[in-house]
Amino acid sequence: MSDLAVCRFAYDGFVTAVLKILESDGEKSFAGRNPLHWAAYCKDQSNWTPLMIAISAGRGNVASYLIEQEHADVNVINSTGQCCLHYCASKNRLQLVKQLLNAGAKPDVKDWGGVTPLHRAIATENLDIAKHLLDHTITENDVGNEEGCNKLFSTLVDLTDKQGQTPLHYACEEGNFQAATLLMNYGASINHKDTDGRTPIDVAPDHLRMNLLKLLKAK
Repeated sequence: MSDLAVCRFAYDGFVTAVLKILESDGEKSFAGRNPLHWAAYCKDQSNWTPLMIAISAGRGNVASYLIEQEHADVNVINSTGQCCLHYCASKNRLQLVKQLLNAGAKPDVKDWGGVTPLHRAIATENLDIAKHLLDHTITENDVGNEEGCNKLFSTLVDLTDKQGQTPLHYACEEGNFQAATLLMNYGASINHKDTDGRTPIDVAPDHLRMNLLKLLKAK
């Protein structure tokens, strides 16, 4: 297939077809541009980009190239309101999370259900990613005092979905003590109530509730 045809696929939004062609054809077009230049910015009917597809399909090398070499837009959201960070967080793509954040991806973005990448990381027990999202927020803002740090931690760690649930609610519902303590160490509120009036402690299984209460008393 000619380079011109590949470019046409990219413009028309046939993202999956473009990615397949890219794997077998690296030549440049008549304008001196590799088809990847065009493909990096196209979308399909559900607003999926090649970068989203590469991340979801586990094509780390393609995703890295799109981020680092083609400067693909890392903050595009698809028809469900999800962005690349959401998919990286749920699929445990830590290296790509680092690349996305360095390229300007927003860690506090919410999908249509109000779910952030941090919610997704906690729900899928990808705690290295959760920690990196929280640490990046502090580094990015270059906070110079404890009060400022606490405010920033609270802003990200206590963002709620449409049910009013924070990442700590997610951790507690799953009975995940390690995730819960991680979030609490970053300032997550144990008293925040969801739309049903439940705190994270309220939704926790009995064994986790007791352990968290012991932890709180020890502080």
